[in-house]
Amino acid sequence: MTSKTNKLFLGFSALAASLFPSCSPTPIIFGTHLDPGFTSISGDSAFQVASYLASEKFSGREAGSPGLDSALIFVQEKLQKNGLVPFGSQKSLFHPFDVKVNYSDADSAFFLAGSQQLTFGVDYTPFYLDHKVSYSYSGDLIFDGYGYKPEGILASELSENPVKNKWVLLAPGFPAGSKKTKFNDPGGLITKLAAYQALGVAGILMLPDSSLSAEFEERSHFLTSDHFELISETISFPGLKSLPVFVLTDQAAGLLLKEFKIDAEKFSNLIGKGLPLPKSGTFIQAKSELRLKSKNMEISNLVGSIPGKRSDEIILIGAHLDHLGKKKDGSYYPGADDNASGVSVVIELARVLQLAEKAGLKPEKTLVFAIFNGEEKGLLGSAALSEDFSASGIKVKTMINLDMVGRESQDSIEIVGHNRLSSQFKEFVESFDKRSGLIFSQKLNIPGLTGDVFYRSDHYPFARKDIPVLFLTDGMGENWQRQSESDDYHLQSDTSDKLNKKKLERVTRLCYQLISGLSKTQLVFRYNQDQTDP
Repeated sequence: MTSKTNKLFLGFSALAASLFPSCSPTPIIFGTHLDPGFTSISGDSAFQVASYLASEKFSGREAGSPGLDSALIFVQEKLQKNGLVPFGSQKSLFHPFDVKVNYSDADSAFFLAGSQQLTFGVDYTPFYLDHKVSYSYSGDLIFDGYGYKPEGILASELSENPVKNKWVLLAPGFPAGSKKTKFNDPGGLITKLAAYQALGVAGILMLPDSSLSAEFEERSHFLTSDHFELISETISFPGLKSLPVFVLTDQAAGLLLKEFKIDAEKFSNLIGKGLPLPKSGTFIQAKSELRLKSKNMEISNLVGSIPGKRSDEIILIGAHLDHLGKKKDGSYYPGADDNASGVSVVIELARVLQLAEKAGLKPEKTLVFAIFNGEEKGLLGSAALSEDFSASGIKVKTMINLDMVGRESQDSIEIVGHNRLSSQFKEFVESFDKRSGLIFSQKLNIPGLTGDVFYRSDHYPFARKDIPVLFLTDGMGENWQRQSESDDYHLQSDTSDKLNKKKLERVTRLCYQLISGLSKTQLVFRYNQDQTDP
């Protein structure tokens, strides 16, 4: 190179420097569009995981079953591959805990009504059964119609018949033209049952309709000789304590109505139109017994972490892995939305947060990821983890729970619980509305709503300990009377082909943004004294 060329090059360099002054590269901020973790979120990746978990390989993932144990190993391997390490003093991702297994079978349960002998698990099955229930009864079975007065009722006025210390046979639904009350809103069935409990009934038999027939399909394999129910001794449905409630099959209902001299076909037509029912207050003799058997079992959650700059505060993200398992005929409940979808989002979050960590984006607070076991049996895994955390003095800053997040509209998500304990947390969460492509719906976020979903998933044991919680769900499960358009909640039709990849991606993006915001925020969540959990 000649000296002339060197001068030309130097002149060009000086000109470039004057036109393009030097500047530092734009810093990458955790949770923004430059964050390699955030930009790598994939709905396809989450969908593949959810589809695999919902496959026949895991046989419906019932707690305590080989299928669920296999699913736990699969998820453990995924989480480890995605960089999660054991949390605290744990030596592995497995978090074992002991449960008491209560069960019953035809040898320890029977129901005689008039001349009819009902077989447990065949003719009738539990709709609700508290773990303390064990009883022997001989007396009247009273038919009490709908249990409603059309003009609107109070609990003390629910029945005009002397039902105290007696079994009651109830028809589904309510009379046409009934005034709107807490007893006939969506989910009012639980309130009606609780009101009958307040009247002192010994137990309730429920005649089936379309919703309860589906309920029978869901629950008929529980508490029978070849399946068991893991029943929590720490979490009970608010309002229902130690009250046996059973659902009849269509065939058994027809036989029982015959004992009351009621034509089953005509009766069905009356119910369908909400017309007055015959012979309310009549009774037949009944005799029944239920003796619970029990055994102990150890099952496990999965708990792993991404250590943050601070170890004294954690953000907990959880989802339950268990579902309903297999039926007697060998077919299974896939549980794609409930809750392979939530687990797939947790796994996807772990995957992309590892990418962020490799880029130097270490979260301020420690992130803990929990895959819960035994949710369908009474929030067992989350109750065990919340007790362990509390006993160890571990401070959970916030708990985010994902339970059914892959269906319904891809443009919205139900949020529940964020307004129950902290006004600041409510404001913080709602500031993310629409940022992730999701609009927040709060139709289920109503304190005191009958069948309140706030009590029905794994955030609740943490909320009981005054920890701010956020429950994300698509709302498909809020159909106690099968009101959801999807209508696959706890049915074998909850399959992976119905999951929405875009919805899974957007929920993951929302959670990533929430984690980023919570990791950086110094908010002190002050509790709302008027909205704390009872």
